[in-house]
Amino acid sequence: MAKNQNSTDLNSNSIDRSKESGSPEESSNVIGLPVVEAKLRRRKLLWWLGGAVGVVVAVMLILWFSPLLAVKNINVHGTSLTTAKAVTERVESIKGTPLPQISSDRVLELLKDDPAVENVVVQAQTPATLDVQVIEYVPVAVMRDGSSQNLVASDGHALAPATEKNSESLPVIELANGSKDQDVFLAVTQVLGEITSEVRAELASATASSIDSVQLKLNDGRTIVWGSADEGSKKAAVLAALLTVDPEESGETIDVSSPDHPVTK
Repeated sequence: MAKNQNSTDLNSNSIDRSKESGSPEESSNVIGLPVVEAKLRRRKLLWWLGGAVGVVVAVMLILWFSPLLAVKNINVHGTSLTTAKAVTERVESIKGTPLPQISSDRVLELLKDDPAVENVVVQAQTPATLDVQVIEYVPVAVMRDGSSQNLVASDGHALAPATEKNSESLPVIELANGSKDQDVFLAVTQVLGEITSEVRAELASATASSIDSVQLKLNDGRTIVWGSADEGSKKAAVLAALLTVDPEESGETIDVSSPDHPVTK
């Protein structure tokens, strides 16, 4: 009887341990359920994201080609050397194009033959109107060539015919002996581009016989010896400071050809 009792106790203990630990197959089922649910959630999220991206792409395509956003009107502003009418005529071909397809680079390409236009900024003003902000080159001088006079930029290219109004505060370039040397001319325009607009307004003329002998003449008759175009920004800063000195104290000549050691006499 004792032997049978012990056997029964062992079997009971084995059954209890089996219930507590569970079979490997049962344990696997319990752990696997959260994994399946996580996979389903990931799939739903991916489907949702894919659907959202598809909607966005569809909307963008509709806007890109929609005739509802086609340009009907063009507003141009910021012109001075050129005219709003001339710019509008040059970009007329973009009318009928949906606004999302129009960039500043595209409009600038249409204006590449206008020497006064340096850059543009475009913006949709209404669903059918394009706003074009023109950024023009800054004229630094008037260049006389025979009977014609043109405004020129710091890189030497002609911007527009000079008039009494647009050339009022600009110096005249006078090359020695009627020189046509392009390097000398570019040296002069580069120098004038370094000077502030306030100082340029005080200049009567600019001249040079070589790339190393640029000289400027002030409206009050004083001469500025500039030299070469090297160290232009430093020379411009020194000149601006010296022009604040009483002309009677600074003398008839201001030499900034060596900006670290300027000389007045």
